[in-house]
Amino acid sequence: MLTLDDYQSRYKSIHLERSSNGVLLVRLHSDGGPFVMTRPAHNELSQVFYDIAADRDNRVVVLTGTGDSFSDILDAEGLSGDKTTPRGWDHVQWSAERILTGIMDIDVPVITALNGPLTIHPCWPFVADVMLCSEDTIIQDSTHFAAGRVPGDGNNIVWEMLMGLNRSRYFLLTGQRISAPEALSLGLVNEVLPLDDLLPRALEFANKFAEIGDVTLRATRRALTFELRRRVRADIGHGLAIEGLAYIDNPPVTP
Repeated sequence: MLTLDDYQSRYKSIHLERSSNGVLLVRLHSDGGPFVMTRPAHNELSQVFYDIAADRDNRVVVLTGTGDSFSDILDAEGLSGDKTTPRGWDHVQWSAERILTGIMDIDVPVITALNGPLTIHPCWPFVADVMLCSEDTIIQDSTHFAAGRVPGDGNNIVWEMLMGLNRSRYFLLTGQRISAPEALSLGLVNEVLPLDDLLPRALEFANKFAEIGDVTLRATRRALTFELRRRVRADIGHGLAIEGLAYIDNPPVTP
């Protein structure tokens, strides 16, 4: 079992802070500003949730970003690398799979507070138990089919479960941009708030949940995510494998 001291300073793009009642705040950033998706940041996301899950002193997790963007900035050069060989894609598949399976392995309630646009690899924050967003949030998958890639990294699983088959296919195939009010009407988020009220509201939920006993917190998370976990673990490897096959056959211009 890990303690917070074991991993709190391990990550350059993820700030970790825990209150005395076990509420862990996980804040994405790049040099203290809005989060930029780079290869090192992607690799950090593939590990941090396993550390969080292994620390039994974490009783509720709040996930948010920095400034007015959750994940809307892509460093294309920083994400470049050898993806056109089986060995190169194997690392991509390994790290991408671990982001989604890692956050699913967290056995306590997870609250996501989207503090602005989420357009890069958008599915993984949506496996939270409570979804909040700011008024200017935009949700889009801009880095897969719209960029010439197969959305096989879990987007094919999560959005179907959240939106239904027809809506999810339209969303992924067209690069549809979903606004905060639309996300609320579709049931993708639970509340839309002014940015200044977003994190306080998330912490209000988290502190209320933290009043519940540890076993109940953990058992409830497992009960409410059982089918989602089953689908992710059964299907994500296949999705990433066919994404890699298509990428190797015809690498897109953007990563």
